[in-house]
Amino acid sequence: MRRFIGVGAGILLLLATLAAPAAAAGPLHGGPILGRGGISFEADFKAGQLCSFPVHWVEDGSRMYTLTFPVQRNGDQHELMAGPQWSTVTNADTGFSKVAGGSLVMDWISHKDGTADVWVAGTVVAGYGPLDKAPMGLWVLNGRVHDTVGTDGWTTTAHSFTGTKVDLCKALVP
Repeated sequence: MRRFIGVGAGILLLLATLAAPAAAAGPLHGGPILGRGGISFEADFKAGQLCSFPVHWVEDGSRMYTLTFPVQRNGDQHELMAGPQWSTVTNADTGFSKVAGGSLVMDWISHKDGTADVWVAGTVVAGYGPLDKAPMGLWVLNGRVHDTVGTDGWTTTAHSFTGTKVDLCKALVP
């Protein structure tokens, strides 16, 4: 499993899992390609990476749709994802868990220099680590999010959010 927030970096884990497949796919030719399935993963985080306790996170984006556009002349790759995205997050110390999520639209633009801009509208579960330019923690964000991802593929170098949020770290303490 890729080292993530524990290495002193963090970002929406769901964003990090998209970077490698997009880069591995290489340039596209012709029109956009429609695919079934969004971002799905299962990951464990040590205490201090997202919350003060260890977290087990399962993300299910199997009912989302992804539209991948051809690479632009400037090297940008645009992917658009839409549909339901659900997370089950568990306090690994107590076994107490919550299911959170909802519908979202995500625009992911990977730039030639290895950075990415990600816009999300809707409800998303987001995790940010200690080095991110976002409040550390595990959050349900409902509204509009814009994150800029650094060349390492996961550190949030810029963050803006408008809407409501729920602190899942607090919600996972019974």
